[in-house]
Amino acid sequence: MKHIVFLVLVIILTCSSARATGYTPSLTGVRSSSMGSLYSGANANAETLWLNPAVISKMDSRYNLTAGINVSQTYTKFQNTAPSLYQATTDNSLLLPWYIFFTASLSDKLSIGFSYNTPFVSLIKWQEENWTGRFLVRESENLITVLQPAVSYAITDYLYLGVGLMIARADMHFSKALPFGDYNQEGSVEISGNDWQYGINAGLFFLPTENIELGLNYKSGFSFMFENAGTVFSVPISLLSYFPENITSNSQVAIPAMTDLTASYQFSENTFLSTGVALIFKNNSESNSYTFNHTSSYLSHINIPEKRSYGVIARVGAEYDFADFLSFRAGISYQSATTDNEFFFPGQPDLNRLTFSAGGTLTAAPGLSFDAGLVYSRGLEKSAHYAPANFGGKYKSSCFTPGIGLSYVF
Repeated sequence: MKHIVFLVLVIILTCSSARATGYTPSLTGVRSSSMGSLYSGANANAETLWLNPAVISKMDSRYNLTAGINVSQTYTKFQNTAPSLYQATTDNSLLLPWYIFFTASLSDKLSIGFSYNTPFVSLIKWQEENWTGRFLVRESENLITVLQPAVSYAITDYLYLGVGLMIARADMHFSKALPFGDYNQEGSVEISGNDWQYGINAGLFFLPTENIELGLNYKSGFSFMFENAGTVFSVPISLLSYFPENITSNSQVAIPAMTDLTASYQFSENTFLSTGVALIFKNNSESNSYTFNHTSSYLSHINIPEKRSYGVIARVGAEYDFADFLSFRAGISYQSATTDNEFFFPGQPDLNRLTFSAGGTLTAAPGLSFDAGLVYSRGLEKSAHYAPANFGGKYKSSCFTPGIGLSYVF
């Protein structure tokens, strides 16, 4: 029976590698992020509650508390289409994704867990107030915080099942310039809103042999609806009558579902190799529109057409235990872009990304360990075009993210 299940999962892994990614979880815990967002069941801590809740019933500890924070800074550069020499950059604002995970073993077969983290983050703020794409976007930010209770059950000694309820809050901010050609002047609009949605995080964890671990995880998508979002206009005094103070807007942000398949092999007592392929489901949203409850000859709805495809993230990571109190891990991953090159919106530059990561764990006392990690991601340069506004050029980006965390087992 074990060999049949193993064969099925290998076939799935082989077939899943032929897809292409969109809006995906940006960071997990420091320990797993430094290994390419992978894990091995032998050295797992409570971070696996997010990656694959099935693993927590395999963990040896009775209780496990893990917390940490990342400091993430992204740099994006735009070069206008030749022969223009115009360039623009983002303001490199800092983001602080954090996490808290807790797991408890209730019996030999049953475990529960709770997580509170910020796994989805997106921020673009163009540095120049008058950059050439200001009539499309000046700033676009989405921060999604997830609270998740989860339960895991050991069906057998080699097969584990886990499921969590994701309770997600999204906070959105968007701003752009408004042209008023008749007056040869400009204005601006800023929109802010929030919404709550629910999703499922389910997984299987399977041990076909003593040295091989396989994990399969599914996270459902979200569709956040920002209704009656706060809207602030800055316009010339002569146009104030066209923009009453009680204007609000409605908009939507979609997070596609994701399936992740991982495999880990223990080469020796202290050496582990992990690999994984994540399939990002297609985002079927055809536009990201901001509709206002009031329009006029100087104010119309904001329509942002978009076109996306399926995506894939391929990862490999390794972990080496130098001693009982010290371990090191590293990883590399490649994530393909999902946005169509003719619908490349500068508010969310979606580039093919190559990511390198490394980190380590120091056990300072029985049950207490400290994690440190570093993630560097490079958005590979490409030429893209936003056809609805005839706006295009070359984009490239980089992201530098150090992080620290601690884990307490008791």
